[in-house]
Amino acid sequence: MGLVSKGRWLRTAIAGLCALATSSLAEAQVVKSVDFSKNAAPVTVTFGGVEATLQPMFKGEDTLDVATSIRVPGVQTIITTEGYATSRFIERQVAIGQLSSADATPSVLLGGFTGGAHCCATLRVVTPVAGRLKVIEFEEVDGGPSATFPKDVDGDGTVDFVRQDDSFRYQFASGAGSYSPPVFLNIYKGQIVNVSDQPSFRPVWLEFANKTRRACADRSNEDRNGACIAYAAASSRLGNLEAGLKEAIKNAYAGPGLELPSPCKVDLVEYQCPEGQDIKFYTFEAAAIWFLRKSGYTE
Repeated sequence: MGLVSKGRWLRTAIAGLCALATSSLAEAQVVKSVDFSKNAAPVTVTFGGVEATLQPMFKGEDTLDVATSIRVPGVQTIITTEGYATSRFIERQVAIGQLSSADATPSVLLGGFTGGAHCCATLRVVTPVAGRLKVIEFEEVDGGPSATFPKDVDGDGTVDFVRQDDSFRYQFASGAGSYSPPVFLNIYKGQIVNVSDQPSFRPVWLEFANKTRRACADRSNEDRNGACIAYAAASSRLGNLEAGLKEAIKNAYAGPGLELPSPCKVDLVEYQCPEGQDIKFYTFEAAAIWFLRKSGYTE
């Protein structure tokens, strides 16, 4: 299964679960694509008394940074920038809406793209916290910015930012053979909280486990270990780590060209691990146990 198919499956599975939610958040939002490819004039998006104005700042003929001014009634206005130059032909996504049904004031979501063949979607959320606006930056993930406002996937009254755990990419398989488990994040009191282990997301984890289990069991594919480690991670989220890991180890490829993580005991120097400081694994089992613990899927 290619990266596009994997992403389409994840969006479909989550959309199905979202259809079950009955939150009033669905109408409390606006989303707009901002394109500076032909017009360099500032763009303003407003909703619920909140105003976001995007001002392009050219760094070259076709590259720019974007400064966004956020105005919220009763709160000091702030300006936040992307912090780097990207192509003027890249669309930005601006969304304004409530992060929780209890929010008195909408928040602003700023989605961007760093550029490159395999990278990266950026996301900043500007939200009122203790009478001030706070900029919250999410980790970059593979792909482009979302053109929709995040949904309340589990119907608890709080929107869920659905991301992906790209730490799995290229660790046990090629990029095409890697599977990134879903990550569900909430913003609570100005902090990002990982809620992926909550029982309410079990339907998504079951679907992901079924997909990766089948791919892991495909003995004709020597690049299947990316599916195997993802299946073990999904099993952990479902409370079935021991059996899932055992099955993943049984089905994992162990022949020539075996791809395994190669972590470093110290900080990299010019992107290289100093001699003698790398940790070597020789089996999928040893690497999987270490990786799942390091990634927070086991204690």
